[in-house]
Amino acid sequence: MEIKKAVYVQNEDRFIYKIADLEMRADGWLNIWLDLVCGIDYINADESNATGYVGKENFVEEIQHEFYSCDIMNESVTQALEFHDFEIIEELPTIHTKAKKQDNNIFKEQIEEYLEMIESDYESFQAGTAAEKKLVAAILANYISDLREILDEAAGEK
Repeated sequence: MEIKKAVYVQNEDRFIYKIADLEMRADGWLNIWLDLVCGIDYINADESNATGYVGKENFVEEIQHEFYSCDIMNESVTQALEFHDFEIIEELPTIHTKAKKQDNNIFKEQIEEYLEMIESDYESFQAGTAAEKKLVAAILANYISDLREILDEAAGEK
């Protein structure tokens, strides 16, 4: 079914989807496909300190698309979406594409923390036995890998 106007819905997790397609089935049910547009980004994992909305590329594949069906003889599309905790929204919020200054401070703090750990482990490396040096070298390699991920995220290459 052709959709002539973009319709956006938001779920309780503050992810915003666009109704991508509607398909009428022979059994009287309507299939509803939703594509992720953006979602709220948080500074902390406990969902505190929201930084604003960021594009879909910042989220895992598992939430990029949603699919629902509704019995149009007994409920409207709006009712079906509301049943799944979606609400229709009138307009899209501003979607941030660059890290804010506050985000950059978080990246800086993470990097400083890793550097302190590296310095501490490097001192152990110098004083340790051969077996301890091997272990510390593996730990340092993990720190370097983590730092690269933090830098990629800071550069928007997440």
